[in-house]
Amino acid sequence: MSNTHKLFIAIPLELGNKEKLVKYQKNQLNNICFRYVSEEDLHLTLVFLGDNDDLAISEVTKSMDEICKHFDPFTIKLEQIEYGPTPNHLRVVWIKGEREKTLQDLKNKLQEELYSWGDINFQGEHKGFVPHITLARIKNNDTKDLLPPKEKVETKLPINITADKMILFESNSTKHGPEYNPIYESFFNKK
Repeated sequence: MSNTHKLFIAIPLELGNKEKLVKYQKNQLNNICFRYVSEEDLHLTLVFLGDNDDLAISEVTKSMDEICKHFDPFTIKLEQIEYGPTPNHLRVVWIKGEREKTLQDLKNKLQEELYSWGDINFQGEHKGFVPHITLARIKNNDTKDLLPPKEKVETKLPINITADKMILFESNSTKHGPEYNPIYESFFNKK
């Protein structure tokens, strides 16, 4: 029997962007209600795969390599920090950006490729894709009354991410929250 892995594919961040976001976390989210996403775990998720076995990992990496042949490196712009995912359902603080055609095309083609494999446990995302990076999670419903007002949290903090690769990560649960371990990386069409 093969091992089960909780998987997702993401765009990594450069160190400078991570440092900028960590500075924001420390200055604006210093409240007992929040659990920070660690600096090394900051990323922009493209596709969440969920639980899959070793065979699926092999198929996912082949899909990633195939898709990367068709994309050149590009820039992703994020700037709006806010509570999310909706005003009535607060679970995170994230920085988000506008939908960008290249990023949306990448996500769509990746999903199509993953659907073509029979051994990958994959549901896909059919609602609108909002490019974002989760900065902190709200710990639990008991602390929601203690949340800082949105005026203290929500701000503009422009960052530009150079998307030159995507990484397959495994998510592992720990007592401090999830930890993400890179399994495989695939680079966009390098000139």
